[in-house]
Amino acid sequence: MKKLLVVVLAIMLVCGGMMSASQATAQGPYEYRILADGTVEITHVSEDCADQVIPAELDGRAVSSIANDAFSGCLKLKDVVIPEGVTSVGNYAFGWCYNLTSVTIPDSVKSFGEGVFSYCMKMKDIRISREHPALAFNNGALIRKDDMTLLYVAGVKAPDYEIPWGIKRIGTCAFSYNKLRSVIIPDSVTAIGHSAFENCSSLTDVYIPGSVTIVDVQAFNSCSKLKKIRIPNSVTKIGEGAFDWCFSLESIELDPDHPVYEFRNGALILKEARELLCCAGGIKGVYEIPEGIEKISRMAFHGNKNLKEVIIPDGVTYIGSLAFCDCKNLTKVRLPEGLKEIESNTFAYSEKLKEVNIPGTVTKIGSYAFDGCKSLASLVIPDSVSVIEMNSFNRCEKLICTVGEGSYAKQFCEKNNIHYIVAGN
Repeated sequence: MKKLLVVVLAIMLVCGGMMSASQATAQGPYEYRILADGTVEITHVSEDCADQVIPAELDGRAVSSIANDAFSGCLKLKDVVIPEGVTSVGNYAFGWCYNLTSVTIPDSVKSFGEGVFSYCMKMKDIRISREHPALAFNNGALIRKDDMTLLYVAGVKAPDYEIPWGIKRIGTCAFSYNKLRSVIIPDSVTAIGHSAFENCSSLTDVYIPGSVTIVDVQAFNSCSKLKKIRIPNSVTKIGEGAFDWCFSLESIELDPDHPVYEFRNGALILKEARELLCCAGGIKGVYEIPEGIEKISRMAFHGNKNLKEVIIPDGVTYIGSLAFCDCKNLTKVRLPEGLKEIESNTFAYSEKLKEVNIPGTVTKIGSYAFDGCKSLASLVIPDSVSVIEMNSFNRCEKLICTVGEGSYAKQFCEKNNIHYIVAGN
């Protein structure tokens, strides 16, 4: 009996210790958790935190780590000092701290994440010692030594910037919201990271060297003045939305023998999958999807302000979500026979959209598919449609649907107070 009692007490103590370690604790604006070694990790900081010097201790325990997103959105932070003893800084730890101008990073930091200073548009200075074991600061660039990733560029005012040779990867949000006009990428670089040049609104021309194999998701998103970009044969992966909102993009230069991609009729196409990935932002008026295309990628035309009408051939069987989202001047779309689903947010916020045909092969209309299509006055929904997700027609004030008697579409309209008429009546 005594042995059993000892075992039960031991289990209770272990479980109690586990509970205390997993539960968040707070001191002032700081929330933290206790790590296995007895030190603490700052997990969250209230948005009104104005402490420029991060405390070295919380409730008598040494601070050794700053978690992912911990200081994200702290608008009062300006000049931050990370205390000696911190060994790890997580992804996006100071992201969206719009007023942050400088930061001091101690030699104790061994691990430094991605996008730590993403969208810190006022950042001017990153202070580290010349002997820092994990990081280097060169030509305004914070560099992670172990994998030679350029993490962030701060304080560079020149319109033209040359990335230091030896960099192997341009990290997440490394140049986001930078005012540079042109950038020289050395042939040591093999990858351009997620949102690496996002919102570089003055960037006009980019030459990608033959060493690069990956252009990641949204790498050049919202580079509104980017006119042309050359993609070498070495690039075998271009991430989703890599050129989204690049309204001035006239051409994507590819060699005719590129093994993976082609640029045809203003469209970047994944050859093997016959998938249209994106179109040059300068496409205007009526646009016809090239023959042979079977898929239109997610966000392919997202935000195109010049597009008025789209003709999609019957060979296309898939159109990704957000494909025509926020196309402000789009008025008419011809959807193909064989299409099975209208994905979520496909036409959301296309405010001038008036005419869309839904072919008899469509069985599902996704959530928010036509959200905010204020000019859409009539829509024929075929009897083949058996699923309409919530808010598919949110904020379509003028819409009157034509539906079949006894159809799922009729039931949906009745249940959700959407105006309708029955076909043939």
